[in-house]
Amino acid sequence: MTRHQFLADMGAWATALGADETSIDSQSGKRALFIPAATITFWTAQTGGDQITDLLDSIGTPITSAVAGDDGEFPAIQGPDTTPDTWQMWADGSGGAGPRRLVVATDLAALVTANQTAIVDLTDTVTSLQALAATSLGIVEYDTVADDYPLRPSDSRIYMWVGPTPPPVGGGYMQDGRDFWLNPTPVA
Repeated sequence: MTRHQFLADMGAWATALGADETSIDSQSGKRALFIPAATITFWTAQTGGDQITDLLDSIGTPITSAVAGDDGEFPAIQGPDTTPDTWQMWADGSGGAGPRRLVVATDLAALVTANQTAIVDLTDTVTSLQALAATSLGIVEYDTVADDYPLRPSDSRIYMWVGPTPPPVGGGYMQDGRDFWLNPTPVA
């Protein structure tokens, strides 16, 4: 369970559409208005769902919504303490009436980097273990169709011979003092 950081990024501004505008290059559009002291609530779904109220401000004080500063920028908040972790919430500036906009945890990049490092480390470990297993122990199984063991592979590994009777020693079979036999038949 980890609280993740939200807001205080490039898109964390309280905005509204202002008057029509024609720009220098003759394109038409609307002016953007930044709304000081706007309040947003957070929800578990784009429509319906439950309001998320287990939030903390940047210094750890419990809050139930985020309030924009004097310039319209929303400060960083900490999301809810949930299992599994909450990585996204739906923000609503209309008291729950919508429309809601998706907000994603801003500390997600740090987790992705940590996971990539862990995956590389795990992949390296698996590769090393596979190499060790390939050079340390082989298995020769009794062939029930031929009613005999196959010949021993010609590499330097130690072999475990698995079958109902011990394999022959020498002559292309089990190497005495090196290989070993395992009887898989249950003892009555």
